Amino acid sequence: AVTFDTEPPDLHGSPVLAVFVLHSGACAAGLNEVDEYLELIRSMELRGVRPMGLLFERDPRRARHFLKASGLPIPMGHGYSEPLVRLLGQFDGQPALQQIAFIRVADQTLFYPNLIPNSVTDPEFKQSVLERMLAARGAGALST
Repeated sequence: AVTFDTEPPDLHGSPVLAVFVLHSGACAAGLNEVDEYLELIRSMELRGVRPMGLLFERDPRRARHFLKASGLPIPMGHGYSEPLVRLLGQFDGQPALQQIAFIRVADQTLFYPNLIPNSVTDPEFKQSVLERMLAARGAGALST
């Protein structure tokens, strides 16, 4: 139910998948937040974290337009799967189609979801989110 117009993410050697869950109505501030998280993942040298995006959109043309316009530099899948929406499109039991869902690849466990707001947050906040994710992951740090 999810299509990748480019290569899907390579999960080999990646203990954690950072799935940026988005919808086609995401605003510029939300996309800027995603860009800043991606930069922090790179700058913190979180080598074991593989980012990818998942756009929940039923219309493939609208999805492709959004993905092209967003210019996010990560593998992006699009589609609309009810089981995935129930798993990755909820936060505290409520619909939330704008979040980061951290998944432990080895056991395919969603272990740390975090909302992406429609406003700008400071880099220290984003760094604290990533540090809390590392603590929640367990089994050692991912940074060098």
